Amino acid sequence: MLLIARAVYGQEIEYEGVYSYGTTAENGRIGVVYVYPNSENTLLFYLELNRGAPSYNSGAIVGQMNIYSPGKANFAMVKENDRIDCRMNFLFTKDSLYIRTNNNADNCGYGHAVYSEGDFKRIKKKVPDFFIDISGEETWFKDLNWEDWWDWE
Repeated sequence: MLLIARAVYGQEIEYEGVYSYGTTAENGRIGVVYVYPNSENTLLFYLELNRGAPSYNSGAIVGQMNIYSPGKANFAMVKENDRIDCRMNFLFTKDSLYIRTNNNADNCGYGHAVYSEGDFKRIKKKVPDFFIDISGEETWFKDLNWEDWWDWE
C-alpha cells in the first residue's frame, strides 16, 4: 500500500483517511470524504454531501485529485453537454481538509443547494479500502475507474 506523506510547514501531511463535518442531517449540512492514495501525486476520493433538513437534498461524486504542492490538490471535471463544471481545491492540514470551489465552479450534479465547500475533520487515519456510496453500493478503491462514474451516457 502506498502511503503519501509530505512535509508542510514542519509537519508531515498524511492525506489518506476519512474526513467529515456535521453531526446529523436533522441538524444541518453534513459531509464525508474518503481519500485514498493512488500514486505519488494523485489521490482518489469519494465525496458525499447532504443539505440537511427540511429538504435533505444530497449528492456524491468520485474523482482523482492532483497534488500540486505539499498539502494542496485540485480536481476538475467539465462536461459542457451535461452542464457539469466541477472544480475544487483541496487543502490538507494535519487533521483537517478544506474544500473550496474554483471560481464558483460547483456544478457537480448534486441536488438543489448542495455545494462542495466545507471544513472537514479527519475521523479515521487508516487508508480506506472501500466506500459505501449514496445508493448503498460498496466500491473498492483498488478497482475504481473514477472516470467511469462521470460517464452518464
